[in-house]
Amino acid sequence: MKNQTKAYLRRREKRVAVVDYQKMIEDVLSLVENDFVFNMELKTMPKSKRFTQKEAMEMATLLSRIYSISHCIHCEPCQIKYIK
Repeated sequence: MKNQTKAYLRRREKRVAVVDYQKMIEDVLSLVENDFVFNMELKTMPKSKRFTQKEAMEMATLLSRIYSISHCIHCEPCQIKYIK
């Protein structure tokens, strides 16, 4: 019985993965550190132009990509992309 328990624990230890949070941050930064996001941020200032429909769609796409990266923090099956 003890040997079976030790074997199970060894198998379980191998399955524990370390998530590379640094890579997650770099992926998010690559999405948000650009001129488009800066221009969208400027449009939030008072007395600035409104967002166009095209800009809104592009921003929604960006936000969905950021969400999919941050989703990997809590979802173990999705963490495969970010395992060290």
